[in-house]
Amino acid sequence: MPPLDVVDEHFVVADPGVVRRELCDEQQWARWLPGLRLECYEDRGNLGKRWDCSGMFAGTAEVWLEASGDGTLVHLYLRGVELPLRQRRSLVRTLKRQVFAVKDGLEAGRPAGLPDPPRAVPAGTAGASVVSASMADQTTSEITVDADAASVMAVIADFSSYPEWATGVKQADVLEDGPDGRAGQVRFLLDAAPIKDEYTLAYDWDDDRQVTWTLVKGKVLKGMDGAYVLDEGADGVTTVTYRLAVDVSIPMIGMLRRKAEKVIIDAALKGLKKRVESA
Repeated sequence: MPPLDVVDEHFVVADPGVVRRELCDEQQWARWLPGLRLECYEDRGNLGKRWDCSGMFAGTAEVWLEASGDGTLVHLYLRGVELPLRQRRSLVRTLKRQVFAVKDGLEAGRPAGLPDPPRAVPAGTAGASVVSASMADQTTSEITVDADAASVMAVIADFSSYPEWATGVKQADVLEDGPDGRAGQVRFLLDAAPIKDEYTLAYDWDDDRQVTWTLVKGKVLKGMDGAYVLDEGADGVTTVTYRLAVDVSIPMIGMLRRKAEKVIIDAALKGLKKRVESA
């Protein structure tokens, strides 16, 4: 049996804050899937929530809400251990049915082809906030690494070794050094479907706390802004947050672009964790 890996997407003609109220409520999920226990490990406000799952299955769940036009793109992810085929199908059918019920309820009474009338986001919605366009354009994820921040940043700064652990990176060459001795500009060869390109990034380092980068030039890429943010805890374990926004010169709808960003981020974080912890 393959591991559980479900990606489901819907468009709802409603504000992300309103959709969040319906789809990011743990009590709702408990009614939909009795026996599933959710523990939120990241509340992203109007961008959605991420949970650790136990009970019905062990893994993670995520509702990612993306403002689009006059509504919201709902991205639903479930990842976990192997499940029998019948149980897997039942789980997916139940979630699809509930998302469609939410969609029908929020869009009820709206004439076809017309936008959703303005609605106020309910007061007291935990973590809800107005998200700026720049924040909404980024894809963000995080992982914990059993090492101090200096050790993690040392691996991030060792670009010549990227092809050994960073999925999709075929080559990474430092073109010039920055004022602190770390790389100032790096040229990459990337093959991470659907993005394949040769491009150069400029880096800005903040000791062992953060590194940011922006695109200098590319062939397919016309924009790439990102960051690793490191938060070392008292126990010596470091939480690594990866933020990424990509813009490409070829036609690509937002949904596919976000998927590409998520694939790059997830692969990079897993590779980074494995590299640091195996050192």
